[in-house]
Amino acid sequence: MKLIIDRREGESFVCEDENGKRVVIPCVQAENAEAGDIVEYADGSYKVLAAETDERRRRMNKLLDSLWE
Repeated sequence: MKLIIDRREGESFVCEDENGKRVVIPCVQAENAEAGDIVEYADGSYKVLAAETDERRRRMNKLLDSLWE
């Protein structure tokens, strides 16, 4: 299951799954993660999917830039 981290609240990350459902995970299970990262659960922790996160950020920035043209 892939999640997008929306924000940090205390010692938890509030995330959104692929269906738009809110999921809360402990920060200790997603080390080195931050808001906007795409993470996937494996081996008892969440791993940041760097390539997918970068691609998503690139698409979001392109969309935002198009609003100003």
